[in-house]
Amino acid sequence: SVPAILVTSFVSVVSFGAYETTLALLLESTRFGFTFQQILLYFAFIGFTLSLAQGLLVRRLAGRVSEVAMATAGGIVTIVGFVLLSLATQSSRLPLLIVASAVEVIGFSLITPSVQSLVSRRSDPAATCLHAASAARRCGGSVRPSHAGQVGQRHNVIRRAPCCTLHR
Repeated sequence: SVPAILVTSFVSVVSFGAYETTLALLLESTRFGFTFQQILLYFAFIGFTLSLAQGLLVRRLAGRVSEVAMATAGGIVTIVGFVLLSLATQSSRLPLLIVASAVEVIGFSLITPSVQSLVSRRSDPAATCLHAASAARRCGGSVRPSHAGQVGQRHNVIRRAPCCTLHR
């Protein structure tokens, strides 16, 4: 049903947003000790991985695998990524953190277009379901842990990148 798909979209965006926020704090912590520039490079790696996954993997699977199967696989891969992130954090192993991040991002890249396609296919074209799906993604993107703003303020992110807004 469309409401369940909208909830899935919201939850996936919230979980990815929480991942990004937590990752920034984790990288900065004494466990990994990244500098601000290293954190930016790490997030560039995440963006590059997301682009590759959607451009190569999702694009090739889109015509062969149903949206439901791809979204389900994305959810499973995302959960595996979160488990690997937990293990990487506990062991303070950077190579495992890099692999875990790639797995997490690939899972998210499988979910997002699949869920958007499902909403498009299962809703009345004149209905507001597509707008509701967009709103669910935007709302999900604005839900972040309250301490995300603290990291941004500590590193003067707002002054360095005026196009960025920190969500509280």
